[in-house]
Amino acid sequence: MNELILFNVSFPDQETAHQAAYMLLEKKLIASAHVRPHESIYSWEGKLNHDQEYTLSANTEKSFISEIEQEIKALHPHKIPGIYYFPIQAEHNYAKYTTDLLKTNSGE
Repeated sequence: MNELILFNVSFPDQETAHQAAYMLLEKKLIASAHVRPHESIYSWEGKLNHDQEYTLSANTEKSFISEIEQEIKALHPHKIPGIYYFPIQAEHNYAKYTTDLLKTNSGE
């Protein structure tokens, strides 16, 4: 079984976060997605910003990182989207369920 990861990426609005989630699910690059609102406080081009944003969190395999990055960068309105990856461990049956949903195991 390939290594599972969780990735997070913030979007400036809920609509774009949902669009990314559906697109990644349709391409079978992720097994599931969660979209949650949050506040971001960050520095950009010498200015402090405080914005309402939406985090897309999703389960996938490490082997899909470059494809996911390419898809998100094509859709994301920010010049440098913050994409974070975390290795995860899951209960065996859930891990199998997750990998079975992805394109490497779905017959594509």
